[in-house]
Amino acid sequence: MSTVRGAAEDGFSLVELLISLGIIGLLLGSIYGCYFSGIRSWQQGIARMDHQQNSRIALDKIVRELHYASYVEVLGGGEEIYFRFNGDRKSYYFRRVGPERDDLVMIHRQAGGSTSQTKIALEITALTFAVDEENRVSISLTSGAGPESITIRSSVRPRNIP
Repeated sequence: MSTVRGAAEDGFSLVELLISLGIIGLLLGSIYGCYFSGIRSWQQGIARMDHQQNSRIALDKIVRELHYASYVEVLGGGEEIYFRFNGDRKSYYFRRVGPERDDLVMIHRQAGGSTSQTKIALEITALTFAVDEENRVSISLTSGAGPESITIRSSVRPRNIP
């Protein structure tokens, strides 16, 4: 027994189904691309915000410490700063350390020679200091690499330097 379909029967042809599936595939592909582009932008924004906050905290700490210094000297081609305070026998340094030199630390050196260090910030990729003739210390600090990197600058005049 064979059944013959009449011309009045409803349904979709194979060509119509293939065209509609192709259109749905294009729509889903474009939605997928937009979604993941948004996710990538969001992640870059979060990374940039982390670098900005990290840089700001580090720069605030450096400026706060140098503000009360009685002696300041730039070392290491401008990548390190040595400073002291009146009445304090310790000497202090800000420098980058670590396997990739991206950890900013404050080193405390006792008069007897023992040292300790306090980690200030991570992922600091560049740090430069300069002292002008008026003893104003200029600081430039970069955190991160690529499109997420942040560079901030500040300057401070140590109040205890004559």
